[in-house]
Amino acid sequence: MKNNKYNRYTANDFLEEETFRRWVLSGEKAGFWNEYLASSPPNEGEIKEAIRILKKVGRYYEVNELDSDQVDLEWKKFANAKNMQPPVKRKRKRTKRSIFIWSMASAAAMALVVAVSWLILTNQSSEVKYQVYHTGSGEIRTIVLPDSTVVTLNGYSKLKVPDKFDRNGARSVILDGEGFFKVTPSHRTENNFTVHSALSDIVVLGTAFNVVAADHITEVTLEEGKVQMKYADDKGQVNNVTMAPGEQMSLKSTGELKKFFVDNIELFSEWKTGYFAYEDQKVSKILSDLERQYGVEFHAVNDTLKERKVNGVIAATDLNEALEVLKITLDVNISLEKEKIYRIH
Repeated sequence: MKNNKYNRYTANDFLEEETFRRWVLSGEKAGFWNEYLASSPPNEGEIKEAIRILKKVGRYYEVNELDSDQVDLEWKKFANAKNMQPPVKRKRKRTKRSIFIWSMASAAAMALVVAVSWLILTNQSSEVKYQVYHTGSGEIRTIVLPDSTVVTLNGYSKLKVPDKFDRNGARSVILDGEGFFKVTPSHRTENNFTVHSALSDIVVLGTAFNVVAADHITEVTLEEGKVQMKYADDKGQVNNVTMAPGEQMSLKSTGELKKFFVDNIELFSEWKTGYFAYEDQKVSKILSDLERQYGVEFHAVNDTLKERKVNGVIAATDLNEALEVLKITLDVNISLEKEKIYRIH
């Protein structure tokens, strides 16, 4: 097999090869790939590395039918957990397919541990299409899904809902930003409601909870019901953590997870009324909320000011009003340095 095209393949190339994945995952002991490996090809090490990666995946995931948007989310979860950047995808013609989520761990001295989501063949229908809901600066919007679940989106947020949202089957949406969910109850496991974010999947049956979903952090605050968060830690291990009412979980892109009870939990979703409400809250958190809400940045904030704690309410729909409250509350001046960048002094 000296002239075999596969002799030039890297581990990543093999992982993209449909027939190769099928061979490894099925455990077949005969056929072309067995013969090829037995021929001692020049890139035997690459083949064995690809096999190791695929077998490792089997311990964490099952084959799932996912569209490309969910693939991107799965990549972010693992890439964030590994502090890695996603590989450049090759441009190729789209075919009917499902997605196989696989994680990749390299033993190289540089510890380049990669986890990625990729393709596996199937004869299912074409890629899922979405209805996309956006909110702009300071905008709050309420969406009612086909199953009567109510979602309130905060400013600068995006919710993607499949066109074929199955009220009787598995229900799922994709969130980027902040949203409050009042999920229509179901007592059937196959009717779970899942919120996909960059770092985790939040699975519920019927509940009310607030989600902040960003590339660097996912924060879930549970008002009622029960939810489960599925995420990958800094070692790439998949974990499931269940929350109880009154709890908040914060997951960082490093895989660090914190869970704790909070007082006055309704404050975390008070923004639905048009105002953020704070009790004994650090200024750094308030500024972070306003940056996300209005798509702005605050500069020259000294550490002493950031650690200061305050009480009060700040507008979630009017930036000028919010800035005036900040000036009075913190006894500072705030000036527009350049577009969307404010200096506090």
